[in-house]
Amino acid sequence: MAYIGLRKPIVFPITAGTGKHTAGVAFGKAVSFSDTPVIASAELYGDDALAESEKAVTGSTLALGTTDVPDNCKEIMFGHSATEAEYEYNKDDESPYISFAVIGVRKVDGVRKFEAKAYPKTQWEEPTVTIETRGESTSFTTPSTNGTAMPNDAGVIKWEESFDSEAAALAWVNKKFGLSE
Repeated sequence: MAYIGLRKPIVFPITAGTGKHTAGVAFGKAVSFSDTPVIASAELYGDDALAESEKAVTGSTLALGTTDVPDNCKEIMFGHSATEAEYEYNKDDESPYISFAVIGVRKVDGVRKFEAKAYPKTQWEEPTVTIETRGESTSFTTPSTNGTAMPNDAGVIKWEESFDSEAAALAWVNKKFGLSE
């Protein structure tokens, strides 16, 4: 399998008290994404040899690069307050728990597949933004943010499934979060 593309980073706000999701919001256009599992491991030695070993995934470290940080996501993902078009970044702002999904495009035996990844409980850090002056040529800079995927109440860290079309992958993501298309 080889990944050949990335699409549709979507954040799903979780309604406080009910745990239900509201409609997904596009978090810019996907530039890059990585999911690094967090592994808890232990080893037990006995009689001068390794007797038992335990390795368990306890969460994931996520990294997301996008074309933009949409204004409406500043409150949803990072807890900043909005008044009209102004966002206030306060030292006491807390990033809420949200659900997140992204679709990777991969090629398997010459056939294009759309691999949906859905994370029921994530929390994100303030994005890193670099702005450069234009010199003799123009170059784009894009924001990136890091997040943590953690188990939900049922112990699920991530769901993943491959589809023949992007539309089928998006429908599956919405269904995972209790929403219709």
